[in-house]
Amino acid sequence: MTTDNEPSLLLSLSSGRQCVVSRVMLFPELEFQQVLLLKAKAQEELGGFSTGLGFWGSPGWVIGGAAALGFVESLISNSKMKKGLEILKDAAVKHEQLKAKGTFFGVSEIDGVARPNPATWKATQASEFQIDLNLMGLDEMSQTSRQ
Repeated sequence: MTTDNEPSLLLSLSSGRQCVVSRVMLFPELEFQQVLLLKAKAQEELGGFSTGLGFWGSPGWVIGGAAALGFVESLISNSKMKKGLEILKDAAVKHEQLKAKGTFFGVSEIDGVARPNPATWKATQASEFQIDLNLMGLDEMSQTSRQ
């Protein structure tokens, strides 16, 4: 809910609905770029493999050569697919970790918010240190909260 004196942003969704927001969650740019790169690399690996070679000559030679080449291409494609799936799993894990690092910023704190491209929106936040609570046990978390 926004107050009258708080700057807000009108978002028009593709469904035709409109939303008024006063705060937007942004994520660390470098980590976001890493996730995008992993997804692109996975897509490249999942694309399969083809040598582009063909065979000319007698029907027996062409059919035998094409079958052998198809088998080799299939083995390579399966290997690339497995590698692509592993990269995609890694990207999914990093994406989930990135969600926990999102920070809400007021509309007035975001540079470039007037441009209709959220990928260009930026905000800075000063921080003395960062603690990853996912790696801590309950005892460590309670000690940190007391400090």
